[in-house]
Amino acid sequence: MSGSILSPELSATIVDPHAYQDGEAVDAAFAQIRRDMPFARTAESEYDSFWVVSRHADVMEIERRADIFQNSPRATVVSPKESEAVVRFLTGGEANLIRSLVSVDGAEHKALRGVVFPAMTPQAVRKLEDEVRLIARDYAAQMLAMAPECDFAEDISFWYPLRVIMMLLGVPPEDEPFMLKMTQEIFGPGDPDVAAQTAHQGGHRRVLVFGAISRSI
Repeated sequence: MSGSILSPELSATIVDPHAYQDGEAVDAAFAQIRRDMPFARTAESEYDSFWVVSRHADVMEIERRADIFQNSPRATVVSPKESEAVVRFLTGGEANLIRSLVSVDGAEHKALRGVVFPAMTPQAVRKLEDEVRLIARDYAAQMLAMAPECDFAEDISFWYPLRVIMMLLGVPPEDEPFMLKMTQEIFGPGDPDVAAQTAHQGGHRRVLVFGAISRSI
């Protein structure tokens, strides 16, 4: 499939984590993409080229065309080529460390969806509401206790959704810092701070450990 190629500048805005510190610049970049090249590929760089689909109608059409637009051939997280090569080395050629619902296709996707779906129905989610609200109140209380100011990202927004997910998986609160660290190292390899810490502390071994934990849950 061929198509338009975005400029190196627009491509860099999409993949550079630091670009998202300037929300107006990112909004302007995507407005330009939607106007001029709504269905285009990024320019080659330290990242492999990928499709950028910026209009709602096109996204919905892609969702209906799993025969053409598949999950598994590429990584589900945009990462530098070097990071993708590490994952393929560790997995024996797989693009993703974990074969999850969003990284597989066909019969395997359908089978995994069948496992997850019963827990995600409105009735099932309603049963969790009281416990999730309790966790929310706890973090709201922690935020108020830090008055007059706190680092919302560092102190609250990392931990609240993590606690909810860990509660669903049956992971105790004392293991949450470890799980957060593993998640950041796997899904945030483009972050220089995460990458440097991972390399210093033996990140490849940690990736294997996280993969083993995920498969056992």
